[in-house]
Amino acid sequence: MLDHQNEFTFLASRVRQGEPGCAEDFRSRCEPEVLRRVRQTLRTGTADTPFKRRILRTAQTMIGDPRREPVASREDLIQRVADVLCAAHVDQLVRSCPTPQRMRETVLA
Repeated sequence: MLDHQNEFTFLASRVRQGEPGCAEDFRSRCEPEVLRRVRQTLRTGTADTPFKRRILRTAQTMIGDPRREPVASREDLIQRVADVLCAAHVDQLVRSCPTPQRMRETVLA
């Protein structure tokens, strides 16, 4: 069985290859870990890594942007920040997936 880190790496590679359903699977497995990290980072306010700095920036944007729906509670903020970060990561993986045209060019080259 794959360890936790290798599981994410394996799923991410499958998303990049465009396998159907893998993006949703990656997100559903990734979200609990992101929630834990968001909760911890917002609790401590410490941002000693790029991901933690992104968590704090995203939370600050949600709190301070009058165009967004107001945050009802701390748990609501944690969930919304985690949702944004998971969606952005999955979108980045999906965008790195070769388009059918690129795949044909690779096969024909």
